[in-house]
Amino acid sequence: MRLVSRVRSLWTGLRARASVEKDMSDEFASHMALRAADLTRQGMPPDEARRRASLEFGSAEQFRDEGRAARGLRGVDEIRFSWLDFKLGFRMLVKYPILTLVAGFALAFAIWVGAGAFEFVYQVVNHARCVTSPTGSGNSGPSRNWARGAASTGTWSSRTVAVSP
Repeated sequence: MRLVSRVRSLWTGLRARASVEKDMSDEFASHMALRAADLTRQGMPPDEARRRASLEFGSAEQFRDEGRAARGLRGVDEIRFSWLDFKLGFRMLVKYPILTLVAGFALAFAIWVGAGAFEFVYQVVNHARCVTSPTGSGNSGPSRNWARGAASTGTWSSRTVAVSP
């Protein structure tokens, strides 16, 4: 039964979003009005009671976002935002096709340069980690490719010696 009510809530939120938003706004307003009436009964002036109820209630937009998230509509809101971006981007593509192509190539070039720079730095750092000195002062990673006595004699061995931490 829980799944059915969740799907129904999601479907209502998708199909009748304006109605759901209006219902939430009405509910928020009624909560603030009830709290203001309660404060007025306690002896507070009506203007001060409305202001205090609004302060106690907090941001209505935060509660709207939480309500959307509880109904599973946050992803739909993000898609709608992305759809707007797509429509505006397509409109600009049609209106200024050369500018759009130049911007696209500029972005591709910038991504290529950035990836190349990171790859270069990775290769330099990775190469520096693989090179070891016979004295053992270099950072060689998990193993060294020299025999136990090679540090003093300077001779290299093909045998791999595990380094204990």
